[in-house]
Amino acid sequence: MIRALPHIFARTFNVPLAITPTRLEPLIAGLRAASFARRVRANGNGEDDEPEPPHYPEPPEVEFNGDSEDWEHERVGYAISSGGIAWLPVRDVLVRRDGEIDADSTELESYAHIGTVIRLCVADARVKGVLLDIDSCGGESGGVFDLCTDIRAASMIKPIWAIANDDCLSAAYAIASATSRIWVTRTGSVGSVGVIALHTDQSGFDAANGIRFEYVYAGERKADFNPHEPLSNEARAELQTEIDRLYAIFVGQVAAYRGMPAETVAATEAAVFCGENGIAAGLADDLGTFGEALAAMSEMVSGEPSGVLSMDNIELPQPAGATAGVAPPAITAAAPAAITDEATAGVRDRPRVVQLDAVRQAAGNVRRDASEIVNLCAVAGLPQLASDFIDKGTPIAAVRTELLRRRAETAAARQVETIDTSVHDAVQERERSDLNKVIADRWARQMGTGR
Repeated sequence: MIRALPHIFARTFNVPLAITPTRLEPLIAGLRAASFARRVRANGNGEDDEPEPPHYPEPPEVEFNGDSEDWEHERVGYAISSGGIAWLPVRDVLVRRDGEIDADSTELESYAHIGTVIRLCVADARVKGVLLDIDSCGGESGGVFDLCTDIRAASMIKPIWAIANDDCLSAAYAIASATSRIWVTRTGSVGSVGVIALHTDQSGFDAANGIRFEYVYAGERKADFNPHEPLSNEARAELQTEIDRLYAIFVGQVAAYRGMPAETVAATEAAVFCGENGIAAGLADDLGTFGEALAAMSEMVSGEPSGVLSMDNIELPQPAGATAGVAPPAITAAAPAAITDEATAGVRDRPRVVQLDAVRQAAGNVRRDASEIVNLCAVAGLPQLASDFIDKGTPIAAVRTELLRRRAETAAARQVETIDTSVHDAVQERERSDLNKVIADRWARQMGTGR
């Protein structure tokens, strides 16, 4: 497995990465240590250790009101809670495809594996929703934007949320931004929307050790980015151009998925935002623990009121004397007249700023729900329905159900077995056939025409 080191080096240096410098530097240090270990082992028998079997993290222990959450653990990278929520951990350094990894090297997670597990969750009839449990500072830029497009399309079938538990940065945040709702823990971090590359010039080291490398080549740019000489101006300009291109894609996707102006996303300057600061920056939606996120998603998929707010129906703060620690009732579409004087008796004497904060929070929730409805309708190829859904305050779950019903009717009328991917192609300019097959199969089963 030591033989994989050159491959890892090639994927780390002189290529654009979506990773934070605080995680990149330890990775580089680890690679240097592994290189030294390789030289030491070369003096022995040269045999590599046998590969370890795949490691599947155990689901977290979560308690609700004293009752532990039960999980059915699939040995393919996810577990299913008793409420039908698939727990999908996203950890460590992210790469396009994983390969052989030394046991003492940095753990890797691949976009290919995450995409496969997402498809399995969508096809699994037991799964009602997917919660991405993210603790990663990012990784390779190659492949992450395609995965984001797949996740966004998959959310048309089943709700997909993410929680920053604790780090959700760079490429990891790109993944989270493609979900419909992002939670962040109080110590969690989101953001780092940027691209970085690293070139190592070891010419000074070579000279100090009496080593001189000389490349013989044809084509003026053939030896660009080699580590035995300083980076040329032409090579630096080429790398900067590619970084700028990927940065524009990154910013554009986050802006589109989060319903934010691209200028606002770019204005973060790849900064990291912790806890409630991430919500204030528009990069997250809710503050809470993994258990709270799981409970909220379980409640949403169970058929309970989704909590969609309108400016005419705002949940008031708890009246004075209310029992501490008891969650407020779910917000419904009841008319304001249903709110009694007793319910507001303890509110009238509160500072006006408390009610203003509630209004601001409600407005933010309305904007978020409206943005998700627009995205759902766009992916379904029915953008003209978005305004009607928003005007009526239709819950997200009901929007998703109605869109699936309409698409199923259209497919039955036209006797087709594939879905319209025109909007999908416009985003990524190519089809994602595997996910389309899962979606088409699901609609076929709903119509009773199974394949």
